[in-house]
Amino acid sequence: MAESKIRVYVKSVKTVTGTVEVEREYITRPRLPPTVKAEPKHEYILPEDQQKATEMVKSIASKYALKVEVVDVTRENVFRREMQKEREKIRIFPTLIVSSRERIEGNMTEQQVEELLSDTHQRSKRTMSLG
Repeated sequence: MAESKIRVYVKSVKTVTGTVEVEREYITRPRLPPTVKAEPKHEYILPEDQQKATEMVKSIASKYALKVEVVDVTRENVFRREMQKEREKIRIFPTLIVSSRERIEGNMTEQQVEELLSDTHQRSKRTMSLG
């Protein structure tokens, strides 16, 4: 059973979300008490438009029993990213790509996603019935 590949490429933003107290010990002077320093705490956060688009794609894909893989190019392993040339072509986020190489880039409407995933589902059913 060949499963259709649905991927949504997003680009999160590294954001300071608070501070963390870090204790530092003096290795060269073990008798000195450790110092406590407040350092920024970072998290990767998706911009609101990309978060909404991702949720919409997942919701519509679930109607057709299609699985969605969300790929955050900011957090993706650099070596793996280099190996997949497909990612080099992506300049606008979010980008939805299905197994037939069709894509929707940037602001996507529910109707556009519905049509693309419906077509993908139909192709997937034909492939399964032939195989």
